[in-house]
Amino acid sequence: MPDMLDMLDGSDEHGGDGLPEIPLEQLDREQVTQVAVEVMERLVTPVIGEAGFTVELAEGRVNVSVDCGENSGLLIGREGQTLSALQYLASRIVSRKLGASVRVQLDSGDYRERQDDKLRDIALHLAEKVHATGKPQSTRPLSSYHRRVVHVTLQDDEEVVTRSKGDGPLKRVIIMRKKKG
Repeated sequence: MPDMLDMLDGSDEHGGDGLPEIPLEQLDREQVTQVAVEVMERLVTPVIGEAGFTVELAEGRVNVSVDCGENSGLLIGREGQTLSALQYLASRIVSRKLGASVRVQLDSGDYRERQDDKLRDIALHLAEKVHATGKPQSTRPLSSYHRRVVHVTLQDDEEVVTRSKGDGPLKRVIIMRKKKG
C-alpha cells in the first residue's frame, strides 16, 4: 500500500483505483481538457477565488497551470504541500470522471520549474564538493519526484554516482565519487 506522502508527491497517483491504463493520446483531448478545467475550478475556487487555467496534454500527463496572480502562495502552500495535495485530488477525480488512469500535474506561478531549477543547482553544487573533497555529499530528505530530478541532473557526470538512501517516502540522495575500475 503506498504511503500517503508518496501519493501526494505524485509518485503513485492511481495505485489501487482499478481504472484501466489507457494512454492519454487515446483519450478525447477536448474532453480531457474540459474535465480537467471543471475539476480544477471546483477544487481551486474555494481556496483562492476565480482563477484562469491553461491545460496542456504532454508526456502522458495533463499539465494544468493556474493563473491566480497574488494568490499563488495560498495555492502552493508550505514547500508546495497544498499544490501537491490538490494535484493528487485532481488526478483521482479526473481519472474517475474519464474512466481511465490520468496523471494531472498542477503548477502555479511557475513554482515547479523554479523548484526544479533550484534543485538542479543544489545537485551540481554537491557534485562539485564531491569532486573537490572526494567525500560523499547528501541532499535533505526529498520526495521521489525531487530525488529523480537530482539523479537525472547528475546522470551524465562521469565522476559521481547517485543513490537514494533512507526509509519511507522522503529519502536523501547520496552523491559520491565513482569507484575506479
